[in-house]
Amino acid sequence: MKTETDWTVHQLPGGDLQWSSPSGRTYLERAPRVVFVAEPAPF
Repeated sequence: MKTETDWTVHQLPGGDLQWSSPSGRTYLERAPRVVFVAEPAPF
């Protein structure tokens, strides 16, 4: 529905998306967070 109607989307700092419906209501879609960790040292 979001791509076939008058919805709008804005990307916020940090990557989150803020969707606005045709009626003016807003919805926040959190961006996935990626965390890198060191591999354990081989024995």
